[in-house]
Parts: sequence; structure tokens; C-alpha cells
Amino acid sequence: MGLNAMNLSPQQLKAANLARSVEDSSPAFLAMMSGQRDDILRAATVTDCIAQGYAPKAYNVADFTIIRVGKTFHLFHIPRVPGHSAIHLGHEHWLAHATSTDLDTWIARDPVLCVDSSIPFEAGHLWAPFVFENDGVYYMYYTGLSSEPSQVLCLATSTDPELNIWHRYEGNPLYPFEGLDWHWKNQQGHGRHGRDPHVVRVGDHFLLAYTTMHANGCPAVGGFISTDLKQWDDIGPILYRPSAAGGWMPESVNIQPLADGQWALIPSMTPGLEVYLSPDPHSWHDAKRLPISYSRPDGYDPMGPEVLLRNDAQGEWLVAFFENERLFIGVLDIKTWTLRKLTSRAEVEPWLSR
Repeated sequence: MGLNAMNLSPQQLKAANLARSVEDSSPAFLAMMSGQRDDILRAATVTDCIAQGYAPKAYNVADFTIIRVGKTFHLFHIPRVPGHSAIHLGHEHWLAHATSTDLDTWIARDPVLCVDSSIPFEAGHLWAPFVFENDGVYYMYYTGLSSEPSQVLCLATSTDPELNIWHRYEGNPLYPFEGLDWHWKNQQGHGRHGRDPHVVRVGDHFLLAYTTMHANGCPAVGGFISTDLKQWDDIGPILYRPSAAGGWMPESVNIQPLADGQWALIPSMTPGLEVYLSPDPHSWHDAKRLPISYSRPDGYDPMGPEVLLRNDAQGEWLVAFFENERLFIGVLDIKTWTLRKLTSRAEVEPWLSR
């Protein structure tokens, strides 16, 4: 006799339906489901990454940052869909996270930030994270893009030991959506360029450098200074070159102190890398400029180097960079400004044992 749902309460319907369920079990299926978490981790794991480069399955790696917490390296990056432009709507909507203890095996984690359509300056894309730790708080600076598009710098923070949970700063963006008075603006009157943040401590304050465009259409590296990593004061373009200078466009700038008291600014460019040397990290207009030599064994240029570990006594830095949209590890010789790609775990292990 069938059930008459009109005359039964939800509780009675539940009891009746459970009573009609077949008493049976599927040990094989239950065993498979109990091991699902291990299967997920195995599927998210990519090995032999020093030789082959790392990218999560189905994606490539674009602008990234790496920070080491204890023995674990945390990679945050733009996951780029192969064959698609960074600016296409519907792409680069989130920031990816992966972890490794040896730089050779990486496990992809859940995304840490996604676009939010209720935030106009982050409704289009998220780009170019950089993570900086201070007093146990992790500060992630990143680029938010509207769908126009325009670009602004934003901040999220985390105190999660696993760096899985991040909270947007209530004061975003770090400068007006309209940009600064010296920025080039789009047709909507918003700042068109403001990306690739990098933070370094300078004495009693912090310096944030980023890629931008001067109002006259010339490429520049902009600068901010702060004492609390949240409120930033504009110090204008700290590096500027006329557009006629060979089509130069800086990307993914990186500033490092040198043992001799100078500072090095390393921007990616097209093609390749270069370094600027200056006694003052707040101004690079008169800096000495040198090329960074790289053999290009695969015919691709290295981009966005991040310094992982330093051996200043030997004049060498262990760096990560992306080439052909995969993450690789190399050694940058700062005596000759030569970058050498590493191809085996044996070459990396001495660095990790320090």
C-alpha cells in the first residue's frame, strides 16, 4: 500500500521511508569513501618539479610569492588557464595555494581568495600576491582588478598557521580606486596600472614597490612607505624610464638589501631580467643598471624571481622564478648577476639543510 504524503507529518514520512530501506551494506564502497581524503591529496600532488617545473594540474603558474613557515614553503600564485590571456573576463578569479617541504613535490591546496562581485575594484580578477610576515601576522598584498579593467593594490591578513584562512583588510584598496595624482587613468577615471606589490623593511619603516604607469604614459615603479603595513604614504615613482627606452615595461619588482650597504631592485622585463643598484631604496632614478645573464636553455625568459634563501658569504641566493608559466628553482650569483636553473633535488638539498 503506498504512502499518502498528504496525511503524514515529515517525521512520519521519514520513519516510513527508513522502514522501507533495504538492510544491506557495501563494504567496498564504504572503504573507498573512507580513503577519499588520501585520494584527493594524491591527485593534488605534483612530483619531480625541480626538473619539470611546477604547475597545478590543468593550470599554469603566473605571478607568485613564496614564504617559508617552519620547514614548509607556501606558494601563492595566479592560476592561469593555458592558452588564455590574463585580462579575459572569466579567468584568473582566485589566488592558488600550494605547499612543499623540498621544493620538488608540491601539494595544491584550496584557493585562499576569490573575486567578489560586491567589491567593484575586485570584481574582475585577482593578481600577483606577495606575502610578508611581521610579528606573527602574515600580510598578503595583491592586485584587484575591476572588469573595466582597472588595477589597485589590496591587502588580506592571516594568523592561521597553515595560511589557509585570509581576511580582507577593511581599508582596501590601499590607495583610491581613482588612482593617485600622477597615475595614468582609464576612460572611467580610475587608475589603470597598479600591480605586482613587493614589501621590504627599510630601517624603522616598510617600503612597498609596485608596477604602474605615469600619467604621461611612461612605465614606472611606484613606492609607498608605512610603519604599520596597513596605512601607506605615496612617495611617487621611485624608478621611471621614458617609453622610448626600448619598450621597457617593469613587472614583478623585487628589492633586496646587499651586504655592502647598497640595495638591488630586480624587475622582470621583456625579454629577461635586469638589476638596478642604488644606495637608497626610495629612489632608483640614477641607479646603475645591469643585465642578469641567463642561458635560456629552453628558449624562454625567466620572470618574477623571488628570493627564498640567501648565502651572502658566497654571494648566492636561492630563488624561484616562472618560465613558460611553470615554477622553477635557481641560484642567482650576485657577484656576476648570473641566474642558473637547478635541475635536480640534489642541487637544492644543501640549501634546505642550512
